Parts: sequence; structure tokens; C-alpha cells
Amino acid sequence: PLQRVFATQAIPFMDGLLAQALIEYYMDPNTGNQGDPRIPPALQALADHLWSVDWIARAGNDGMFLYNLIEQNNGMPPDGGGSDLRNLNLLIAPLYAWLYNQTGNTQYQQEGDAIWDSGVNALPANGVGWSGKNFSQQYRWSFDYVLWRSK
Repeated sequence: PLQRVFATQAIPFMDGLLAQALIEYYMDPNTGNQGDPRIPPALQALADHLWSVDWIARAGNDGMFLYNLIEQNNGMPPDGGGSDLRNLNLLIAPLYAWLYNQTGNTQYQQEGDAIWDSGVNALPANGVGWSGKNFSQQYRWSFDYVLWRSK
């Protein structure tokens, strides 16, 4: 089952990329498999797992996903791998907007908004910067977040 794919994932932004691929597959009328019924529940399981296990809420708009598994596995307080990783939130937030759009569940709307807020409001001086890599991370499918969130 698709849910088993997520159980081995250790890096949240890769889960975001995986979610993007599954959503594109689900929505593509050219695959012959548009609307595969396995995909929405699998993506819900992924989003619920990411939020409950990997999301580190902080004051204001400073939340991020856990990336430093070495610290976590050694019982140290997680720092998320550094505040410069908040831009990776934007590889994950569209998953939550899509789920909100598909289900109408405001839980996904609220969680997605927190993820999005942290990803777009970080100051470049705090490490987000505007390199090509960060630009790609921030805007790979961020426009889809806005589209799905606004419906």
C-alpha cells in the first residue's frame, strides 16, 4: 500500500516532493488513472504523520519540520536542523492546501497556513536567502498552495 512508502521517509521535504508527484498523477487526465482512490487517504496519512511527528512549532511564524534526526535519536531537544530550513516548508505546504481543497477539513487548512506562514515570512538575513536553490525550494509548487487554499 502507498502508506508503507511514507513509513521509511526521514526527510520531510522529500515527502513534500513525493506528495507533489502523487497529486500530479492523481489529477493528470492523460494517465488513464485519474482519481486513483488510493492516493487521497495515503496523502492524508502522510500529512497527519508529518504534522504529529516532524513539525516543530515555535513562537510566531518560526515553525519548521524536523531535519536533524541525529539529535532526535540521541534524546537532544530538536532544533529542526537550523532556522535556514524554513524555506523547505514550501515544498510541503501545498500538500495541506490540496487536502483542504479535496476534503474541506479545516485541520489541513490551519496546519497548511502555519507551514506556509513560516516558509514565506522568514527574513532573508536569517538564512533563507535568495540563491537559486532556495528560490527553487520556495517556488517549486507554491502557486498551487495559493490556488488550492483559496477555493
